[in-house]
Amino acid sequence: MKSILLPPIEWLARGVAPGEAAQNWRGQALSKPGRRAFLTSGDRKGDWAQHVNEVWPGVHDGNKSLRILIGPDRLFSEYDLNNLRSKRLQITHSVYKPGGWTKKHVHPDHEQAYYVIKGRALVTVGDEERVLGPGELAFVPMGVEHGYSTFGHEPVELLDIHCYEDTDPVTPGSARKMAPGKTHATTATSRPRKPTPKAS
Repeated sequence: MKSILLPPIEWLARGVAPGEAAQNWRGQALSKPGRRAFLTSGDRKGDWAQHVNEVWPGVHDGNKSLRILIGPDRLFSEYDLNNLRSKRLQITHSVYKPGGWTKKHVHPDHEQAYYVIKGRALVTVGDEERVLGPGELAFVPMGVEHGYSTFGHEPVELLDIHCYEDTDPVTPGSARKMAPGKTHATTATSRPRKPTPKAS
């Protein structure tokens, strides 16, 4: 069987051509992502929950843990989350306490899905609401309002899956900019905003 020659993974993962300098969404230079293709149970776990409310205030509440398993470098490289690096795919392993929720919001620039592992979640996609349990999935088309909350008296564990387009702000060549002061729930893109420094 003849092998197919693919470009080097380090610039495919960053979504840049050879020789092009890679930057995150804040314009900071990125280090080379390395050649990891696997994330195992023994690997260090970085927790996105400690950062999510700084960059998307008021969108998530009651999150026990949010682990970015794989995600675009331009969104997550500065947070040292030990995630696998991708160009378009983001998968987050999320655990929400009873009463936890994600406010209804819109991603006009990418698709999303929720896959429930444990517990139950009341998921809203557009005008539809449904309680999902283990093994069930909700698909959120681009531009459709969505959100969820835990349902019942137990935590919910799910995979939160995002698929970014070529024109998304995390890839080169995008002309879209986030309006100053807008949050994830109301912005024209889903790129995080810069956290405000805390007073000492």
